[in-house]
Amino acid sequence: MAKTLSKPRLLPPRATRATHNIGSKTKLRPRDIPSFADAQPPLFREVACAVCTASVLPRKELYEAWAVATRVDAAFTGYTRVADLAAGHGLLAWLLLLLAWERGAPRTAVCVDVRMPASHETLSAALVARWPRLDGALHDVEPSPLTSRSSSCTTPSAWHTALARDTHA
Repeated sequence: MAKTLSKPRLLPPRATRATHNIGSKTKLRPRDIPSFADAQPPLFREVACAVCTASVLPRKELYEAWAVATRVDAAFTGYTRVADLAAGHGLLAWLLLLLAWERGAPRTAVCVDVRMPASHETLSAALVARWPRLDGALHDVEPSPLTSRSSSCTTPSAWHTALARDTHA
């Protein structure tokens, strides 16, 4: 029997969407917290507030990371460890941790990037301040992505870089 995946809710309620542009590249700030007051699901609302507190990410990054995280989490519910490759700020890994923990399925994550931006530390601090139980659940690695290895129980959650392929094989 094929497993059917329910469609994750990607956008807040229509009334909230009308108040702001979800594709905005403007960084979210504490003053933006009220615009998420009616956002659903509640986890998205709480994450949005933490992201606003951090003041380091554009609005579009929040929505893009949520869309990817909800789809990856729905497709790979049984995985206890995720790897966010080319992680940058690491929001995708944090969301995958939170989605699993919300279901009562603890998960750990590794953020792999050649160079973690300053926004990674700031965002991590804001999220751990909101969810202290996640402290230590996410690990950072800064090697070359080509030398990273994973085991059979790790699912990569994203790969943002383009790798050259030999098409003359």
